[in-house]
Amino acid sequence: MANARDPAADRAGPVLRFCARAGCVSIGAVYALIGTWAQLALLRLARPAADEERILQRLREFPAGTALVIAICLGVFGYMAWRLYEAARDPYGLDAGPAGLIDRSTTVVGAFTYGLIAVSALKVLAGRGGHGEQSQRDLVARVFQWHDGRWLVGAFGVVIVLVGFYQFVYIAAGNHRIRIRMDRLAAPVRPCVDALAWAGFAARGVILWVLGGCLAKAAWASDPSKVRDTDSAFDFLGSLNHKAFAAVAIGTIAYGAFLWINAAFYRFGRDSANA
Repeated sequence: MANARDPAADRAGPVLRFCARAGCVSIGAVYALIGTWAQLALLRLARPAADEERILQRLREFPAGTALVIAICLGVFGYMAWRLYEAARDPYGLDAGPAGLIDRSTTVVGAFTYGLIAVSALKVLAGRGGHGEQSQRDLVARVFQWHDGRWLVGAFGVVIVLVGFYQFVYIAAGNHRIRIRMDRLAAPVRPCVDALAWAGFAARGVILWVLGGCLAKAAWASDPSKVRDTDSAFDFLGSLNHKAFAAVAIGTIAYGAFLWINAAFYRFGRDSANA
């Protein structure tokens, strides 16, 4: 039988709980679309568009696409609200020790990272979408003009690479189970959830390595043209090995599916055992 619900979870209220679930659905949809589109591009069945901004741009072209992009944007903002609440109130009781502090810190970073999807959605809705990579290069070029701007860009690239490594640490520690009601899943389903999490977080880690490495390389060479977006990261992997490209694309889809499972079985506090 599940333990009594943690009072911290009750104080979150139904609005924040809805935000968490809606955000998982929205972000999961974006990741699933990115991975699917990357696979289609690999098979030459679609034009390359495996990054957040161009995926949302493509989505808007479909019937009711504008409404879907608006829904995704609102869902992402809602998820940010939940994650910031989670970092501030610690409903999972993670604040006892360095590991908990690291998890809460990465929760804040993750909230703003996901927020970039909402920014991309707003640009698409404003009619300025589809140029994410060039916008990033322009921003880096402006930062290069600052005092020690190259060092700042290079340091940020290194941080992104380290966050990529943390994806593997996170999943190896089983932290992906903290926010899922695993007790409500049938025993045969739980290994499948773990497999989706491993594939998804590994794919995120690899993409972050490529993005961070390209950013650091741009700083080293003082060349903003070396900055890449997610779609270009897939292109880089494809230039190395098509199997690596396909594996990361499938992992990206898996991460989307993992987030959908989160939406259905989200744990909002220490309300049950992890297994």
